[in-house]
Amino acid sequence: MYQVTVKIGIIKYNNMKQILFLTQSHKNTMIAHSEKTVPYEACGLLGGQPGHVTSVYPGRNAQKSPVRYILDPIDQLNAMKTIELRGEEFIGIFHSHPRGKAIPSTTDIAEAYYPKVIHIIIARNTRTKWSMRGYSIVKGKVEEISLQISDL
Repeated sequence: MYQVTVKIGIIKYNNMKQILFLTQSHKNTMIAHSEKTVPYEACGLLGGQPGHVTSVYPGRNAQKSPVRYILDPIDQLNAMKTIELRGEEFIGIFHSHPRGKAIPSTTDIAEAYYPKVIHIIIARNTRTKWSMRGYSIVKGKVEEISLQISDL
């Protein structure tokens, strides 16, 4: 039996906007997975340490829907096991909006079952251009998180 500890995956500086650090490679992995799954929503998990993504775990959308996702349970279990084995923490969830904006839908807010993780939404603005935004979603309250992307 695996137990994964969830810690807040963000850094906050003196009441300033919260920040999540990730690399261009992490961003590219999430966008590539999102492109691959069009017209359906893509989804996956993020591993790392609070405030820092170290791994992206793409998964299958069991819903196969353009407006909703449920991470395939086997993919979720495998990602959680790998996160634990690597000494990472479960710090985030990502999914795409292939025909919407990079903002949480009412469904995203209602189904935010992990309040201590960051939710990254990737949206397709045009056929080839994607945008990405991060959020903390706790008990229906949405707060945008600053995503800091580095070239490392």
